[in-house]
Amino acid sequence: MQRAVARVVTREVEEAYAWQETVAVSVPVKQMQTVYSTVARQVPYSYNVCVPVVTPTKVLQTYNTVVARQVPYSYTICVPVATPVKTLQTYNTMVARQVPYSYTVCTPVVTPVKQLQTYYTCVPVAMVEHVTVCRRVSVCETDPCTGCTHHVCRMVPETHAVTRTHMQQVAQTREVVVNQVSYQHEVKQGVRTVWDCVPQTREVVVNSVSYQPKVVEGVRTVWDCVPQTREVVVNVTSYQTVTKQDVRTVYECVANQQEVVVNVLQPQVVERKGVRKRLVADTVTEMVPVTECYSEMVPYQYTVRVPVAAGYGAGYGGCCK
Repeated sequence: MQRAVARVVTREVEEAYAWQETVAVSVPVKQMQTVYSTVARQVPYSYNVCVPVVTPTKVLQTYNTVVARQVPYSYTICVPVATPVKTLQTYNTMVARQVPYSYTVCTPVVTPVKQLQTYYTCVPVAMVEHVTVCRRVSVCETDPCTGCTHHVCRMVPETHAVTRTHMQQVAQTREVVVNQVSYQHEVKQGVRTVWDCVPQTREVVVNSVSYQPKVVEGVRTVWDCVPQTREVVVNVTSYQTVTKQDVRTVYECVANQQEVVVNVLQPQVVERKGVRKRLVADTVTEMVPVTECYSEMVPYQYTVRVPVAAGYGAGYGGCCK
């Protein structure tokens, strides 16, 4: 079926519009401006100066003099004292003794063995080779300048067949007998000398050194610092205040008024015109085919089983047919 549907369609529409802008306009304006200039001037002033004054003054000076003196003193030393003392000394004596022992030696055994031996013999072989040699030939030539003929010897190469004999080694086989050496182990008996260390004791006299303290008297030199006094002249410096006059330069800022032209920005309203585009929405009605779904009520029959009580009339005095 057909159904009317409203659809919104947009389109662009140009329209003229006007607006106002505020524009800053530069306007020259005369103003009084204060200008500061630096002016130098000489100003006299006074200042104090500390002047050093040196005055020779006599003072008593104490100084130290080193004086040597001899001082007796005593010190203790250790004196070694040797005392002969008998002591028992153990020393070792080497004693030789014969000890039998067995050892194994390898004895060579020679066995003749037949083997095939390859040896080389030289056989003469004749070979033919081509050797290039130079032969001197007399040639008659004519001088192009003088027209005289003369003989000139020229070297002409020639190839000759040469037979050369060289010895070529040819391998041959022969049977020879060689001695093959093998070793057999043989156990032998022998006697060797063994030296043993045998400790023995003997009485010896040794010097036992002991130390005994001994007091020794001596003299040593002691240096003493002895203070002494003397009169010396020293320079004493004192300071005196002296006032001096001078001139210094002082810079001052002087204010001056002058007329200047400055640019002042003033707002000005300007009207502008232009064209702008805007979207316009139009409603369009269209007929659109629509598929509709609906429900129908169809009558039908069904059987219902109702429960019935069996002994209702007999129990309460009634009847049930």
